[in-house]
Amino acid sequence: ARPFLIDPRWAWNAARALGVETPPLPLPAARATSILPFKPQAAAPKAAESGSRMSSVLLAEDEFRIRAVLVDALSDVGVDCIEAATGREALDVLQSDTPLGAVIVDIGLPDMSGEKVIEAAALHRPGLPIIRCSGASAPSTLPAGITMHSFPKPYSASELSNFVVSLIRKAP
Repeated sequence: ARPFLIDPRWAWNAARALGVETPPLPLPAARATSILPFKPQAAAPKAAESGSRMSSVLLAEDEFRIRAVLVDALSDVGVDCIEAATGREALDVLQSDTPLGAVIVDIGLPDMSGEKVIEAAALHRPGLPIIRCSGASAPSTLPAGITMHSFPKPYSASELSNFVVSLIRKAP
């Protein structure tokens, strides 16, 4: 399939053209994001073994602008990103054989709670580092025994990316 290239600034510029007030958001300068549909694939060698890039990270985030900024920041530190805009898309990736180094989950997904995605990640990928991102101050309702890291919103994309790299390097 041919990638569909989107400039991450497109949504912001379109909103401004329509007169919609949007908060300022630091976006990458003139870098397009390539979006391909997810297709399960056979396990590939980990990036650490191939020497160039690290393992892929699943990013379950429904807000396009946040996703675009995080994909760019993760790419800058050598991490490939598999994007999921819904909980269902994230579950499809988790249930596939796609190698993952970590999972980043927004709690406010449109079709299900991100906590259901975290439960599925713990079930299907035991030991995989899980990062819970939430702007809400409500405590987690996850069952005991699920290990995860919390990153409150708003956060710095570069800090989150560096944290992900540290988790991938620690993983067995």
